[in-house]
Amino acid sequence: MRIYYYDPNTGIYQGEDFADERFRGRGVFIIPPYATSIAPPDCNPGQAPFYNAKIKKWELRALPRRESTTEPSIRPVNASR
Repeated sequence: MRIYYYDPNTGIYQGEDFADERFRGRGVFIIPPYATSIAPPDCNPGQAPFYNAKIKKWELRALPRRESTTEPSIRPVNASR
């Protein structure tokens, strides 16, 4: 069974894995803390899935926009060494 991890403080999606069934028997899976068997929804750019453990449901939320305060540094590379 596939499981989906979320951050315990924010609920943001952290990744996926497979639940372990070896300790409980065939067909009985262990779902670790801060994981669910409910798949997160697909999201658009600028969004992320957050799990609401109280209602056992994923929610899509807008991610805050990051504004760069510095210019990217570009340096020439000397490849003739």
